[in-house]
Amino acid sequence: MIASFVSQIYQWTRKQGYQDCLQGVRHSGTSLRVDRFQAWAAYWELFLPDVGLAAYRARPQSFESLQTRLASLSEFCTPMHLQKLVEESCLAWLGQETQDELVLGLMGFNRWLQEVYDGSLAASFRQNPLDALRRSAEVLGTEDDWSTATLLTRFGCLLPCSQSSARAFSRFSGQELLSCHQWVTTLQSLGPLSEAVDIDQDFDLLFGQPNPFGLPLLCEVNPLCSSCFLQGECRFFQIKYEEDKKALIEKQLQAGERAAIDARQLVLYLTGEKWQNRSLQNQWIEGFCQGNVLDRIPPSVVSKEDKEFYLFLLALEVAGERLYRSNHNPTGDRVSSAQDIFKHYRYRLGRLKQECFYVSILDNKHHQISLQKISQGILDQTLVHPREVFAPAIHLQAAAVILIHNHPSGDVSPSEQDQSVTKRLVESGTLLGIKVLDHVIISESHYFSFAEQTLMP
Repeated sequence: MIASFVSQIYQWTRKQGYQDCLQGVRHSGTSLRVDRFQAWAAYWELFLPDVGLAAYRARPQSFESLQTRLASLSEFCTPMHLQKLVEESCLAWLGQETQDELVLGLMGFNRWLQEVYDGSLAASFRQNPLDALRRSAEVLGTEDDWSTATLLTRFGCLLPCSQSSARAFSRFSGQELLSCHQWVTTLQSLGPLSEAVDIDQDFDLLFGQPNPFGLPLLCEVNPLCSSCFLQGECRFFQIKYEEDKKALIEKQLQAGERAAIDARQLVLYLTGEKWQNRSLQNQWIEGFCQGNVLDRIPPSVVSKEDKEFYLFLLALEVAGERLYRSNHNPTGDRVSSAQDIFKHYRYRLGRLKQECFYVSILDNKHHQISLQKISQGILDQTLVHPREVFAPAIHLQAAAVILIHNHPSGDVSPSEQDQSVTKRLVESGTLLGIKVLDHVIISESHYFSFAEQTLMP
């Protein structure tokens, strides 16, 4: 999944001409021995409690005196000493509970700085970057591994640390939001840590804020999924974004506005998470909505990933056919043309894999009394005997009949055998006083009428 995500992003950036500008702003490792005063400024930005962070961002100069005093601390400073510094600083207004939390954080950061300056952090990072991340979080006394990774990166120990990039991938893959540790591990599955850092930095420009090049921000808090190039495989788009359309369909169903429901959206509503927005799946949906036959697709060509979706559409098709037949039983309807026969039986008979012969039995006003199956197999005079055809018609006191059979090949042109059988049955019907009105050959999409083509004997 991560390989597909990264590949699609870079294909898009190359197409848009962004590749060079992304690579131009990558930053490399710097010396671990940074200025202590600036180190404490980094602490404010990453770990200061929210209420204090707002004050720092509004007036950073008011923190300079406290930063200077903190920068001079030795490794042997005590919590009491730090409490006194806070009480005499611009943060004295914080509540006691927040001050206590801050003092613990300052103690942890001071210990962490000692590991930076004695070289143990760099050695640990070279041996195992993820262990260095875990160890740093323990020393700092924080569960926020994202801020910890950002701090390490600022001190020259480069790690993937873009929450925006990880959030985008989590949406794309349908996973819960990854931790920094999980994000690093995911990117490292593609290659060495240096490549993982490059990918993370590139994607931060696309998915994070601020954006120095004015590039279109992807996966914002309210993403514009409908125009995103990732939507073909993005689980967020498939599940979350489609909820709006799902809600609309449910509202239309409850309001009785069935005719207003878009056919494609109805299929997507029914398929749910089975739909993964694959190109082939979308082709099947379009064909399904237009009445194309899915069972003509050989099962052998359906991939494992699409099989569940394909079988669902087949089942939906079967359910639709049965519902149609139950609500459109032609018994009792007046049959006035071959087109009526085709309309009633195109799906029921037109999809049969074997040739079958039926007779529609009509009363004197040409209302259908019954449909009787006479034979199954290649049509010949042995299988379709006048006795078998007219016995049910005589029993039901029919005035007329219509002969019906299907051509599984889809070609409805009558064969010589079809014409011979028709002639024989017409002659038999004349002797019995039961008129044979027509012989209709059906496929799913076409029909042939002997009467319409003036071929009735």
